[in-house]
Parts: sequence; C-alpha cells; structure tokens
Amino acid sequence: MSTGVNDGSGFQPTVGRYAGHNGPYLQTTPQLPRLPPLPVPQEPALTLSRHHLFGPTRERLAVPAPDHATTLPPPSSPHYRQQGWPAREFQFLGNTTNAIPYSQRYNPVSSPPPRSTRLVQGIRRFVIKYIVEWWLLEILSWIFSALCMSAIFGVLLYYAGRKIPNWPLGITINGFISVFSGLAKAALLLPTAEALGQLKWNWFRDGKRPMIDFERIDMASRGPWGAFILLGRMRGMTLPSIGAAIVLLAPPLDIFFQQMVSYPSAFVPGPTNGTISRVLAYDPLDGVNFRNGVKKILPPRDYSFAEQLLFTNGSALEPNFNCPTSNCTWEPFETLGVCSKCADVSQDVYFRCQNGTGEWMSNVSSTDPYPNVAMCGYFLNLPKSPPVFLSGYAVDASGKPGEAMSTQILSFSNTSSRLPLYGGSMRFKYVRSPIWDLLVSGTPGGIAGAYGAVKPEVNECIFYFCAKTVQSGAYWGRLSENVAKEVPLDASEPYPWIVVDPVKNLVRYLAEFNLELPSHGDQAALQNNTFFVSNLTAVKTALLIDEIAPSYVTALNASVAPLLKYDNALRFGGSLIEANPQTNPWMPPNNITAHAERLAATLTSTFRNTREGEGDVEMVLGIAWEEKTFISFRWVWFIMPVALLFFSLIFLVATVIRSSRDEPDVGILKTSTIAVLFNGLGKDVQEEVRPNCPISEVKARARELKVTLRASGISTPGL
Repeated sequence: MSTGVNDGSGFQPTVGRYAGHNGPYLQTTPQLPRLPPLPVPQEPALTLSRHHLFGPTRERLAVPAPDHATTLPPPSSPHYRQQGWPAREFQFLGNTTNAIPYSQRYNPVSSPPPRSTRLVQGIRRFVIKYIVEWWLLEILSWIFSALCMSAIFGVLLYYAGRKIPNWPLGITINGFISVFSGLAKAALLLPTAEALGQLKWNWFRDGKRPMIDFERIDMASRGPWGAFILLGRMRGMTLPSIGAAIVLLAPPLDIFFQQMVSYPSAFVPGPTNGTISRVLAYDPLDGVNFRNGVKKILPPRDYSFAEQLLFTNGSALEPNFNCPTSNCTWEPFETLGVCSKCADVSQDVYFRCQNGTGEWMSNVSSTDPYPNVAMCGYFLNLPKSPPVFLSGYAVDASGKPGEAMSTQILSFSNTSSRLPLYGGSMRFKYVRSPIWDLLVSGTPGGIAGAYGAVKPEVNECIFYFCAKTVQSGAYWGRLSENVAKEVPLDASEPYPWIVVDPVKNLVRYLAEFNLELPSHGDQAALQNNTFFVSNLTAVKTALLIDEIAPSYVTALNASVAPLLKYDNALRFGGSLIEANPQTNPWMPPNNITAHAERLAATLTSTFRNTREGEGDVEMVLGIAWEEKTFISFRWVWFIMPVALLFFSLIFLVATVIRSSRDEPDVGILKTSTIAVLFNGLGKDVQEEVRPNCPISEVKARARELKVTLRASGISTPGL
C-alpha cells in the first residue's frame, strides 16, 4: 500500500514498506527496480542431549529470517552510487529520538554475554554433564561416607586407652560418633538409592519383566520396607537385590557405631603416696597392776589388743597406714613380727580311768596343794612325763561322774620355774627359744562331749620371733596383707630361761634375737634390714601368755553353764568367767590354727604400731591409685560398617558400568520422577487399564503384564 505526495521537485514521493523491514520508509519516484535479497547469517541450533529434562530444549542463538524475506543493503552500500541512479534521501517515519542504529538492529551475531552469565552457564553445563547425566554426586557422597567412618575410626584409635577428653561445649565421644555415623549412613544411602533408581530402567531393558517390578525397585530405593519387599520377591542374587540389602542394613548401623566404644575404669598412680609402717626393733613400756595388795607386772600396754584375742574370736589388729585415695599398693618389704605354727597331736591321746592331780577343778587354787582325784577321760601319752589329763570327768567314791573338763590350754614350760614341762616340745623341737609353746585340747560338744567320752582335738601351737616379707595393699579403705615369706630370728640361747634361785623360783630371761636380711628397693626406708629383739622385750612378750596358760573350761555337772578358769600363773589363784563356746577361740568347733595366726598377726601389728621412742619404726612409701575412666575401642564392631561401605562401592561401580553400557538406549535417569512422566507407557499398555481404575486393580494387572523398555517408551510386544 502507498500514498502519493507532491513536493514540487518533479518526483512523486510514495510511502511504503520493504518486505522484511518493520518500519515505514519514504520513497521518491520514479520507481526503482527491486533489489536482490541478501542472505542473513544464521547460527546452528544448540544441540542438547535428548534425555535432558531440566534445561530448555533446542535453543537457538539466532532466529533466521523466513525464506521469502528480503532486505535492503545499508545506505552506505555502493549499490546506491552507481551511474544512472538519482540522489535519494531516506527518512524513517515515526519517533526517531531513540532510534536503534541499523547495524544493531540487523546484526545477526549477538555480542558476548557478561562474565557472570558465562560463569553461571559454565556451572550449569558442569552440573548437567557430571551430576545430572553422570554419577559424580553419588561418587562424592560415597567418598564423604567413607571419610565420616574414617573420622570415627581415627578418633577412637587415637583416644583408645586414654582418659575421656574434655572437648568444648561438653561434646562427648558418643555425641561425636552419633553425628558422624548419621552423616555416614545418609551419605551411604544416597548413591545406593540413586543406583537402585537407575536399575529399575535397566531391569526392563534386559527383557520382558513384570510391570510390578518397576514399583518394587522404586520402593526399595526409598526405604527399608521397600527393600525388604524387594528381597522377598526377587529370588537369587541380582544387582537390585544387593542394593536392597544395603538399604535394609544401613539403618541399624548406629548400633554398631555406638558399640565401638566402651568406658572401662582403671586405676592410675595419683599425685600423692600411701604410707605403711614397718618395724626393725621393739621395746615397749611395762604395765603395772595391783591385786590383793600385791604388785603385778603386766604385759606392755601395747599388748592390750593381743590380750583380747586370748579370750575372744576377734579379727586381727591392722598396722598403721595412710592411703589418701583408699586404694594403695606397696612393694614387698620386711618387718619384725611374730610367727606361729600348729600341729595335730590327737593320735597320741587315749581313753582310760586313773587317778591324777585335780588342778583343773574350779574350786582348786594355784596356791593350794593339788588334790588327788579319780578321773575318767582322755589322756595325752608323753614319753618323759606322766599322762596328762585332757578331757573327761572326775569320779566320786560311789563311782558317779562329778565335775567335768572339756577344754584346757597348757604351756610346755612351768609358769613358776620356767623350766620345760613334759619333756619340751613334741613337734617343734627345732625352734630355738620360742616365745610360747602351747598344748590346746578341746572336746567337740563341750561339757556334754566330755561326759560322753568324745575324743578331744589336740594341737601343739608354737609362737616365735621372725622377719616377715609382706605384700600390702589397701582397697576401698581396708588393708589387706599377704605374708610371702617368714624367716625366724636367730636366738642367742637354745633355751631362754635360766634359774637364778631355785628356792625362791627366781629366773632370768637371757635370750636375744637378731637377723640381717639383704636390702632391696630404691626407698631409703628399705635399705636397713637388720632386726633385733632384746631379752627384755622378749620376756615381756612371753609373760603375756601366762593369763591363759594354763586355763580350763569346767562344769560341776551337765546341767550348769561351763566356766573358764584362767589367770592361774604367778600364784594369783585364778579367775572364773562363763565360758561361751561361741566366743572362746580355743574351743571347738573354732579353727585353732587360724586363731593362732590371727594372734601372731596382731602381735606383729602391735610391734609396727609402736610409738616413737619404743622402737625403730620406718614408713614405707606406696602408690596411691586413683580411679579413672578410659576409652576402649572395640574394633570388631567396625567390621559391619566397613563391609557395608565396601559392598555399596561394588554396587555403585557395577551400576555405573551397567548404565554406561545401556546409556544409548536407556540413558541415565536414576530416581527422577520427571523421567517417568516423559518416558511413560506406550498406548498399547495404557489401554490395558481403564481410566480411574482402583490401585488394587492396577497392581493386579501390573503383576500379570510383562513389559520391556524401548527407545519410544515402555510397551508390551505381542499384546
């Protein structure tokens, strides 16, 4: 369409449009011949993967003009300056204020995009190529899972056998394991799920499969329940079943990670030391007592604890020790002490009725002459002495049983002259100058056993000075000592007593005791191992036994309570107390040997607890143990996570190889739901199920249909 205008120049101007030009132009007459069209350069279309689902498809960098379009050459073209062409002016109509230059409007090649745009496009291409259309994300996820497990392993290996660390914010080892095990498990499930999602496409590429397998494999990639169903439905070892097993076993991994660490308690040396006493020499102070106006030299006050064990079945006295942590140990050390031994001599006892002295009877004092009494019971047969009455009863003139004796303690030395009795020791003649040598007889059943002619239990017990090698330890505040070795002290005399005045029964104790043992250890307190007991200390200790040797348990008849007659030495007449067989340690059924050992241990502790100025006491240093909690790495629990990590790698590599082989036909779709929508069922399959069909009917039909994957979608060949 054109409109004529006369401008007085002889030309007829015409307004018109060029084909391919959007704006109006002003043309003068005469009419010019049509110019030949010039082709516009074109860019080829951007080729993308046919499986690309997320970017624009087939974008073009420039849109070519239609085939019928023409365009004019630019005004500067020499085409307009040929001879025969009149001068012409071109004027574009309309608003020319912001007119776009011709070169910009018709330049078919765009200018380069900004740097930021190129960066975004590069990242986008990288993501599409390596993450969306390949397995880089899954590989990195598996590596991250392996790093998390390695971090757990490294931390536990570093702290194994050490104390619990004090981390910032109160973070614990279990908290650290919980966080990293959760990350490891999640990172392990990602590649497994994506690989399972890819396998549901490759599964149908291999041939005809039940359509329901598509849902089963897809469910297996989403959680343990689906994996359990898939394992139950798929018989045999298939690649999807391996992935389902990994998905099923991954959730319980937290148990294995938490079981890797335990916190046992152990004792470590503390900053302070424990101390315990040992003694090299002992010299106690005397005790004094007056009875009936007569002065009596008593055993030292320190012996009061040992004195209690003469009449009661108590526990042994403990030596002085200090343990700041309630748990201490000391290296073995030697100390001065008292040792004991007992031997059974019951085989030398026999029953008979005969006359004998009645010093054992309750109404007889040691200051009175001993009556001659007819007795029936058990006697000890001694080679160099008359038989000794041990257990039985007196017989009156009519032959009826009278007072009975069930228990007695005798000394093998006379309490007045201190000379040997009964020919001396029966079983321990090799011990020089013992402190005490006792004969202990006890009848089972007590007084009733004595009336019933029950054979008594007879033991010889000997006590002597010795050096003890002791292994000590304090546990929860209670001291425990084990005597590893006992060495008797050497006596200066074979028998300690000599008679000074036979008429007045004046005697003197001459024996002294000493022993030197090799020193050991680094402590200064253990360098001196020379032990010594003076004759004065020895006699003070020996006099302690006079309270119970001799002593007797008697009863006037079987219906009255038995009495203990003791303290018969030194002419004080004796004392009577009620004899309770439950508390008297020398009466059956008590263990005589064990009680003798307790008495010896108490005397040893008495020596070690001596006060300053009364002996040579040293304090031995020991280790004070503190209870600390340590970390223990139970590596056997790490086998399951590592095995699952290894099999997941095998599964991922196998899936990558499989998907690379089938990529031309299947592509890499993984768990994408968009891929399901774009690569749906063929029409022949869709016609098998009516619209709005219930899901139960759909699943039933899916179990029957066998489908395969083709390039054009899923179809049912032959159906």
